[in-house]
Amino acid sequence: SGGIFSQVLDDERLKQGLIDSLKRTLVTQIEVSFLTRTDPFGNAWTPLKQPSRSTGAMKRQAIESVLQGTYITGQGFRTASAMQVPYWIYQNYGTVTIPARPYWAVSEGTIESLEQFIIDKAVDRTVGTINAEMEREFGIRFE
Repeated sequence: SGGIFSQVLDDERLKQGLIDSLKRTLVTQIEVSFLTRTDPFGNAWTPLKQPSRSTGAMKRQAIESVLQGTYITGQGFRTASAMQVPYWIYQNYGTVTIPARPYWAVSEGTIESLEQFIIDKAVDRTVGTINAEMEREFGIRFE
């Protein structure tokens, strides 16, 4: 038993679907953060005292780390932050002299996206089970 999340983790196809959904959500979040210069929660980044010249490397590496290094465990999901540029942590969390300009966090939208995926799969499974029972017992199938 263990609930719908355990069922998703036990089914490799559903687990991969959840990972793919998570990747799409995180990549979109990263792209929006860099485009709008806001954190994943919609707060504007603090401007830098000396504007930096962006090469796009940080965004590209963040997206690559999501696409190549995201996986799910029984405790949640992980993404390989080690695949990012070495200075990503200063951008995301700031230092004494550099303001944080986060692009990497689990926002409410990310959680809602994952919850919706799990709910949709639970409904699909429930309807499938009901359909199988109705077809077996009465020869009726719902579409």
